[in-house]
Amino acid sequence: MKFLTLSEGSTNAVVSTADMKNFLKVDGSADDTVIASYVKMATSYLEQYTNRAFLTSTWELSLDRKDVVGTSIELPRTPLQSIESIKTFDAEDAETTLDDSNYSADKSKQPGRVFLANGGAWPSDLRSEKAMVINFKAGWEDSIGDVDDFYKDLVAGAVMTMVAGFYDNRSGGEVPFATIPAAKPAREMLQSLRILTL
Repeated sequence: MKFLTLSEGSTNAVVSTADMKNFLKVDGSADDTVIASYVKMATSYLEQYTNRAFLTSTWELSLDRKDVVGTSIELPRTPLQSIESIKTFDAEDAETTLDDSNYSADKSKQPGRVFLANGGAWPSDLRSEKAMVINFKAGWEDSIGDVDDFYKDLVAGAVMTMVAGFYDNRSGGEVPFATIPAAKPAREMLQSLRILTL
C-alpha cells in the first residue's frame, strides 16, 4: 500500500483573498476568513485531481515492502523539485536513512521518479508495512507570481470557479463537494494538466 501525506504546504495562495473577493463581487471583510478557507479547499481538491503541487510543498510517500521493487519509484506529485530524504525500516523496525549517493531524482518526467544508482539495490530486509518513507518537494514555484502565465491563469481560473461554487452554495460553513456544481467545470478547465500516476 502507498500513502501520500502533505508534510508542509505552501504558505502562499494561488489566488489572493482580495482577488477572490473581487471575482465574487464581495465588499467588506466579514467573509475574508471563509473565502480564504475556500481557496485552500479548492486548491487542495484540484491538486489531488491533477496529481500536481501548484506551489512548493513537501510530501511524504510511504510504501509497503511489496511496493519497493524495480530500480525506480514514481512520486505522485509533480513537478518534482527534490528528494529530501529516503528512510527504510527493517524487520526489527530499525530506521536507516539512505545516503543520497545511492539514488538520483528524475525531475524531467511527469510524474517525477527516484532512481537507484547504477548497480544499486534497495535494502532487502524490510518490514512488511511502511517499509520506506520518501520525503520530497514538488511544485512549480514558491509564489504564484513566479509561475508561467499560462499555468497561473489556468489554475487561478479553476480555483476561482470552484470557490464561487462553494460561496454560492455555502450553508453554515459546510460545503459538501459532491453537491458543488462548479466542481465539474473546474476539473474540466484543468483536464489538460492532469497527470496520470500508477
